[in-house]
Amino acid sequence: MTSETANDTISAEPAPPPATPHSHLPVALRSLGAVLLVGAASTFLFRTWGAADDVHRYLLLLGQLCLVTISGFVCGLRVRERRGARTFLSLVVAIVPVHFAVLGGVLYSQLALDAPLSDLPGYAIWRAQDVGTAIGLTLGAQLLLVPATFIAMLTLARPHARVLTAAFLGVNALLLLPLRGADTMALVVALATPALLFLQLRVLAGGPDLHTPLGRYARAMLIVPLLVLVGRTIMHYPASYTFSGVLTIAGGLSLFAWVTHLARERADDGLRPTHALGLLQAGGVAASVAGWLILCAGSPLLRDVWNALHPALWLGVVVIPCSAALWLSADHAVGHGRWYRRLAATGSAVPLALHPLLGGGLLASLVCMLAGAAIATLALRDQLKGVLGLGALTGLLGVVTAAVELIRIETLTHWATLTGLGVVLIFAASFLERNRKQLAGRLTLVQEDLRGWQY
Repeated sequence: MTSETANDTISAEPAPPPATPHSHLPVALRSLGAVLLVGAASTFLFRTWGAADDVHRYLLLLGQLCLVTISGFVCGLRVRERRGARTFLSLVVAIVPVHFAVLGGVLYSQLALDAPLSDLPGYAIWRAQDVGTAIGLTLGAQLLLVPATFIAMLTLARPHARVLTAAFLGVNALLLLPLRGADTMALVVALATPALLFLQLRVLAGGPDLHTPLGRYARAMLIVPLLVLVGRTIMHYPASYTFSGVLTIAGGLSLFAWVTHLARERADDGLRPTHALGLLQAGGVAASVAGWLILCAGSPLLRDVWNALHPALWLGVVVIPCSAALWLSADHAVGHGRWYRRLAATGSAVPLALHPLLGGGLLASLVCMLAGAAIATLALRDQLKGVLGLGALTGLLGVVTAAVELIRIETLTHWATLTGLGVVLIFAASFLERNRKQLAGRLTLVQEDLRGWQY
C-alpha cells in the first residue's frame, strides 16, 4: 500500500465524538509518549551510550526512526486511529534534525575544511573509520530519511508535501557542511534566514491546510535545523563579532517579518493592529540596527573595508545602512510609518552634518551634501515637510563646509578659488533675476502643497 493510500485511510476516519472528561487521558498519554520518543532521540546528541563505535550508535538511532514510521502506519491502517498515527508521523519530522546533526559530525570527522579552536565534550564528537564509511553512512541514511519525511509531510499538509519535504531536507542539509567556524556559520545564517522567510511568507503563506495546527507545525519545523546549527555554534565554538551581529540581524529581521505578517492577517480580517504588535515590530528594527553596529564594532570583513576606505567615509558606512533599514521599514510599519522616516532622517543627518564641522575634511562635506540631497528627495516623495527641511539644511551645510575646505586646499591658490566662487554666484544671481516670476509662481505652488504635508 502506498503512502498516499495510507494517508487517505488515516484522513477518511470519521470524526471522534465530543470530548468528555475521560477523553483527556488519551491526549495525555500521546503527549507523554511523544516527549519520551523525542527525548530518546535527543539523548544521542548528549550521551555516548556505551563502548559501541559511532557508526553502530547511529544505526540504533536510524532504527528508532524506522520504528516510529512503521508505528504510524500500523496505528493508521490496523488500529485505524488517526490521531495516534499523526502523532507518530509528526515525531518523524521532529527526529530528522537529530539525524542530520549526527551525520554532520560523522562527515566533519573525515572531511573537515576548517579547524576552529574548541574543546568539544565526548558526546559532541562523532567519528567514522574512514572517508568511505562517513559518506556511505550519510548517503545510506537518506534512503530512509527522505521517504519518511515525505510520508510525514503528506500527513501534515498533503497539497504542499513536496515543497515542505524539499525545504525541510534542504535546511537540514546545512547541518552536513564540514565547517564549524563562527564566521562561516554567520554566512550560512545570513543566506538561510531570508530564504526561510520567503518560504514562510510567500511560498507557504496560502492554503487552508497550512493554517491548521498540523500545517503550522510543519511550517514551524522548517526553522528547527537552523536553530540546531546556531545552538551548536554557540555551545561548542568561540563566538565572534560577525556571528553575533549576523545572528542579531537575523533575529530582528525575522521578528519584523513575522509581526508584519500578523498585522496583515488582522487587517484582512477587519481588525486593527494592536500596540503590542507595533512595539514588537519596533523591537525587530532595533535588533537589526544593533546587529549592524555589532558588525561594525569588530567584524574582520568590515575591518578590511575600513582599511580600504578613506576615514571620512567610515561614519557613512556605519550610519547610512541603519537609516536605510529604518526608512524601508516604514513602508511596512504597523501604525504610522512616518516616525520611522523621521528617525531615519535624523539618525543620518545629524552625525553626517557634525562630521565636517568637527574637521572631517572635504570628503566628509561631500558625503553630507549627498546625504542631504537623498533625504530631501525621499521627503518629497513621501510628502514630509519637516524631513524635507532637515535634508535641505544638511545639504546646505555640506555645500558651505565644502566651500570652506576648497579655500583651504593648498594646491589651489586662494585667488583662483575665490574667482570661481564669484563667477558661480554672479551666474546664479543672473538666473534668479531672469526667471524671477516663474520661480515665484512655482514657490507659491510649493507652499500650497506643503500646507497639506505632514512633518
